[in-house]
Amino acid sequence: SATPSLESFTAALEGRYRFLSLPERIASRPLAAVEFIEMKEVVREEGPDTIISAPLRAALEARLKADEQALVLLNRRGFAGQLVCRQCGLALMCSECSVTMTLHKGGSLAVCHYCGLGRPKPTKCDVCQGEFLRTVGYGTERLETLVKEMFPESRVARMDRDTMRRK
Repeated sequence: SATPSLESFTAALEGRYRFLSLPERIASRPLAAVEFIEMKEVVREEGPDTIISAPLRAALEARLKADEQALVLLNRRGFAGQLVCRQCGLALMCSECSVTMTLHKGGSLAVCHYCGLGRPKPTKCDVCQGEFLRTVGYGTERLETLVKEMFPESRVARMDRDTMRRK
């Protein structure tokens, strides 16, 4: 693997695996250009629900206009990272693992990414019974929905553990 796990990398360094190195890119191709966008500034200017910054949107539009493909990477599965009670401030926790649960399927299902426990999204806080729950963060499901809304004429596919079960 080009990005081995720490265990595999250590095993290769210890000689248990054969260590292969790729010190150069094929045909000496340069690395892709990278532009960092400070999302704190984007949120300040465009609002707290902004997921795709204006420069990213413009880059996606340019690729699609040129009849090319684009790949957007996000390392968060699900729809939203957490469900938080606005009354007591506590997040929805897994009853088995005591870690925060992630909302999936458009925000209707809470899933533990450690043990796999799933439950319907609650309407009240498990701790204080407060009725004002809000989602925090965003995941690949929400990003996919937003990209489809922004570019309805384009084919959009999400690739994550939830959609890709086999090679």
